Formats: sequence, C-alpha cells, structure tokens
Amino acid sequence: MKRIISVVSAFMIICTITVTLSVPQTFAQQPQRAEDGSDLFVFRKDHRSGFMDAQGNIVIGNRFLSAQNFVNGYAVVILDIDDRGFDNWGIIDINGNVAYELGDVPGWVGNFNEGIGILRRANGFRFIDKEGNDPFEDHPMVIEPASSVSGFSDGFAVVRVGTRDGYFRVTFEPGQRFIDRYGNLADENFRAASSFSNGFARISIDDRLAIINTDFEIVFDDVDNEYWFPLVGISPCGHVVVMKENERIWGLINLYTGVLTSFGEHQILRPPSDGLIMARKDGLFGFVDMDNNVVVPFQYSWATDFYQGIARVATESNNYKFIDRYGNVLYEIYVRGRGFDLSMDAWDRELLLIPHEDFSLNRNFERVYPRWQSPPDRIAVVVNDWRVLFDVVPIIYENRTLVPFRGIFEALGMRVEWNEDARTAIGTRGNLVIEIPIDSNIAYVNGEPVKLEVPAMLHNDRTLIPIRFVAEASGAEVDWNEESRTVVISTN
Repeated sequence: MKRIISVVSAFMIICTITVTLSVPQTFAQQPQRAEDGSDLFVFRKDHRSGFMDAQGNIVIGNRFLSAQNFVNGYAVVILDIDDRGFDNWGIIDINGNVAYELGDVPGWVGNFNEGIGILRRANGFRFIDKEGNDPFEDHPMVIEPASSVSGFSDGFAVVRVGTRDGYFRVTFEPGQRFIDRYGNLADENFRAASSFSNGFARISIDDRLAIINTDFEIVFDDVDNEYWFPLVGISPCGHVVVMKENERIWGLINLYTGVLTSFGEHQILRPPSDGLIMARKDGLFGFVDMDNNVVVPFQYSWATDFYQGIARVATESNNYKFIDRYGNVLYEIYVRGRGFDLSMDAWDRELLLIPHEDFSLNRNFERVYPRWQSPPDRIAVVVNDWRVLFDVVPIIYENRTLVPFRGIFEALGMRVEWNEDARTAIGTRGNLVIEIPIDSNIAYVNGEPVKLEVPAMLHNDRTLIPIRFVAEASGAEVDWNEESRTVVISTN
C-alpha cells in the first residue's frame, strides 16, 4: 500500500482561499519606480519590444528584438542579430541600460529564476548568471541543468552531474540531483526529478514515484505503484493531482494530511486554484469544486486556472472569454494570430499582453495601449476600439487616407477577393458587394457606380483604397482624430 510520512503533522496547515474579484484600481499620476522592475510590462510595437507601466507610459523604448519580464531588477533581451544570424543577448536594468552583454548565443537564454538562468543551446544546457558566466564553472563536478526542468525554484534546481575525463569528454553519472544556488549538491541521486513547486518535488526512486520536501524528506511514497502523477505542479495548499493507474480514477492528495479525494472519471488537470479545479470531460473543459460538484459546465475547448476570481476560456479558435467563478462571461475578445500563450495561466502581475494587437488588458478589462509619440507620417486605424495592423503603412493622398484593401475589408467583416483580370478589389458581406478598380475614380456598390474623390492605387506592391469610402459604403461611421492621426471607425 502507499506510505505517507507527514513531516508537518505537528502543525497542521489550514489553507484559506481568498477570491478577489475585479476591483477598480487607482494609479498615482507619477508612480514610484519599483527597484525590482515588477511594475514594468513588455509591449510590442513595429516588431520590437520595450517596457511600459500599468498606464501605458513608455519607460523603456521599443529598441529590442525581444524582451522577457524583469526579475530582481534585470530583464533578458535580444539586442540585435549578428552577421551569422545568431541573436546577441543582453541583460538590462530598470532604466534600460545594458548591464551585461552576453554576446551572440546560438540558442536561447531565459528562466532567470532566483538570479540564475539557463542557456539553451543545440549541444546542451548550462547555467548562466547576470554577468554571463556559469556560476558553477569552478565546481569540482561538471554541473548541467536537467533538460526537463525550468531552472531554480524554492532554492534548488535539478541537474545532472558528471566528471571530466580529459578536456572535452565528460562522463555523467546516471540519474538527477538537486543543487542550491551556492553550489551545494544534495547527496540523493534520483532516477528522475521535477522542479520544486510550493515546497515539494516529484522524484523517481527505483521503479516507484515519491514526493519530497525541501529537506529531502519523503512525504508521499507510492510503494505499490498505484498512482500516476501528471507534471502539473503542486498547489500552495499541498494538493497534487494523481490518477489511479488500474482504475483510471482521478483525484487529489493533500501532502500535509495524506487525504485522498476522488474525482471519479472527471479528468483533473490542475490542483485547486481559487477553490475551483480545472477538469475535462468528453474532451471539453470545465470546473468542479472540492466535492466534485460541477460549478462551470464542461463546454470549453480550452481554459486556464482561476486567478483572483477570473479564468480565461475559449469555445473556438482565437475567440476568448473571461469568466467569473460562476461561469458568467465578464468580457469577450477575439485575438488575431496565434492567440494567447497557452502556458500562461494568469495575468502577468496586473497586465495581460494581447499578442499582435499592440495593447494589454488590465484586470478591469480596460485596454492599455503603449503611449508613444507617432511619427508625422504614421496613421493609425481603429475599428470598434480595435487597432488595425496593416502590412503596409497607410498613406494620405490629396487629403484622403488610403489603406491596404485586404486589411480594412477583413476588419469590417468582409470576405476578400481580388480580380486580377479587372484589377479590382472586392469585399463581400451578406448582400453587400463593394468593388474598387485600381486607378479608377469609379467604384461599385452592389453594382451601382459611385464616384471616388481619389482612386485606388498600387503602393509598395500593395493595393491601397480610400478608407472613408469603404467604411461609409459598409454602413459605418468615420471620424478623424488629428491629434493622434487616427481614423476611428464605428460599425452598427
């Protein structure tokens, strides 16, 4: 049978769930800069990254090819690309100054958890500090990060350990061990191990699984191999997801009490969060409570954990909803491109970056745009509060704004066609058909000719069409904001 050794039974831990629903926040006009950079958020503009505050004020301009979030006052960025196509990595401080240049790295740098990151290369992994050095380079053993983990957590990282035989050859001992940030290796050698999560880690001993705490004491030992542990983390309350192999019954084990709660055939995907548990049934996502009562029905194709009373779900590709703990829809959004990063389970602190849309959402579902000073020749187009991104910059010709036909037709919900023989852009929506020939002052709406103030034209190998005509022909209202140089379109 299974064996549970509770090393914390002398002081039972009571886990209290506090749910915080969306509460309006007041931001100071001139907020004090956080020394660790926790008040800075990555934004993207013109395919480059920078940092803004929670109000959208630009703190560090978008001069990096990519950027990661600040950790302990430093952020990892890609400065540029060298002649060989390798990324030049660097580490910046909260003022945007390059503190260290890591140079051209044929790989990826990241996971600077607890001050030590991982350099991932085609030929392996190694640790890296903020000066670009391997902190364990002088260790008597050869230390490399285990490829299956994400760096330091709870003071430890999973590593493989070897001895150097000659200058190049390294012989690694079987299994994996833990190392702390000061280079101290744990004595235990495990067949496999996970990173620590909320004070616990999964390990493999011989042919069985077990869970240890940060003192390397076993708190759960599956002696009879009854359970399978999916690698989905351990909650702050000590709950870990398990499945009984023979019966395919899902459940939660509380590592502090040893109590097993069965959830039957509901596939438990994550430990509890905000008092609810993400689960799946018949291929659809929903949420149950600790008594296995269905709280949010199984109706979503994708979902995240609840975080401060809100979860993100999807019913179809790129169409996302934000729901409360009762399943009520708080906000809906359509995200173009690849959508959200599916591994991100919560808002990044207080802002959620929306890929490819040039804005973030705060927890009140207000859009936070980076506030930059547009160049004199830059024109923005907004349809129903959505910024439309074009592959060619809009232009002004004879005091009329022209934009790529495909982008504006799609933003107005039209099906797009191109008649090469007639050199005509066509947009269709229901019974509405708009035809705009290139270099002609005549367009057609449902077959009826309409005179244009400026013709459609070729520009940078793209067909540009007059935006006001298209919007008004589709029944939308059009305004021009001179200060921000923005075309604002509102549809019915």
